[in-house]
Amino acid sequence: MRDRALISLFYLTGARISAECSLPLGCLDEVKLILDQDPKRGVKTKNRKRIPTRFFPLPYTQPLDYVVNWVKYLKDKKGFSPDDPLFPATLRYQTGDKKLAFSSQMVGNEFWKTTASARKILQKRFEEVGLPYYNPHSFRDTIVKEYTRTRLTEEEKKAISQNLGHENVGTTFGSYGHGKLPEDRQFEIIESINTQQDTLSTSPLDEETLRRIIREETGKQK
Repeated sequence: MRDRALISLFYLTGARISAECSLPLGCLDEVKLILDQDPKRGVKTKNRKRIPTRFFPLPYTQPLDYVVNWVKYLKDKKGFSPDDPLFPATLRYQTGDKKLAFSSQMVGNEFWKTTASARKILQKRFEEVGLPYYNPHSFRDTIVKEYTRTRLTEEEKKAISQNLGHENVGTTFGSYGHGKLPEDRQFEIIESINTQQDTLSTSPLDEETLRRIIREETGKQK
């Protein structure tokens, strides 16, 4: 359950791996779907910046169930408090011959000391389904790519950028997402924009007005 919820939260929030590994349970509101990445509560964010993140409403909805069910399990079955880890380390115990061992199924209530275990979980899950390994940061790229396929207002772009912890929209939609497009894809996109029937319908200059201007300008040139 933990591993599935861990991967799901990457997809839902785009949180960095250092933040996810240091999240206390109280930072996640499973009702309002808000993740408060707050360094004052021990969350390891980039540049120690507080990042309030609302879950992204992305097409694949099942990850939300995985996260909510995991939180419910920690609260109801494990009796975790708001200060306990959202993603606790695997339970360690002492064997009969006094050697330290790790449980294959159970988790304790200690935070991971590094991100190494979380990275191993990702690698293992990708291998199990026959896919090449994608690092945790690739989930952030995926989120941005999903949104670059939709028509966004400047305000919506800013909201997405802040949700990922960026100050600058250019960082989100430049460095992330598609970045620099190949020339053939660039030309293909531009061509499709020009041929969409409703492209100019909401513009102050509608299609008929532009046609008239073009005709009049052409007439003047003659």
